[in-house]
Amino acid sequence: MSRAKAYCFPIFVVCLVLLCVAQCADEDLELAAQLYQQAMNKGSIDAINSLAQCYEYGRGVAKNEKKAAELYQQAADKGNVEAMNNLARCYEYGRGVAKNEIKAVELYQEGMDKGNADAINNLARCYGNGRGVAKDATKASWLYRQAMEEGSIDAINTLAECYEHARGVAKNVTKAANLYEQAVNEGHVGATINLARCYAHG
Repeated sequence: MSRAKAYCFPIFVVCLVLLCVAQCADEDLELAAQLYQQAMNKGSIDAINSLAQCYEYGRGVAKNEKKAAELYQQAADKGNVEAMNNLARCYEYGRGVAKNEIKAVELYQEGMDKGNADAINNLARCYGNGRGVAKDATKASWLYRQAMEEGSIDAINTLAECYEHARGVAKNVTKAANLYEQAVNEGHVGATINLARCYAHG
């Protein structure tokens, strides 16, 4: 067997394996969506939110953002806090519903009142960027801290950025670096890059 053929054979095998893995993954996603549907039919509110995510991202079902938003609304109406946050995101970016940043802020606020870290983090972003509310960097940084205390890793990284660039707080590069390191230890990829930049620039 020539050297070229020797290389081609293992490459073919690798490609075949990857194809099989991808196919199995698709089958697993389809099964997951079916099981979420069954659980939803039996009254599981969490399953409604999970099935909505399947429709939003096209996991195991055809992508359908309108269907996703309807399911998020259904789960939110039943008190699912994650669904409130997801529905708010739909309104913020106009996914499956007419874009309505004010409505998004209201839902994020509702999620915050129920202690959802992601909702608090998203509400902070709205204040930081002036989406649906008047831009308020001080309020945003305060909310990022609240989200961090509720367990949001993204909020740790963003609060660090606030300290690094003096957004709503006094500039404190040391504090920023400490927060980046905390986020890195929690597995945040973006914080790894930010921390590296801090070291690179002293």
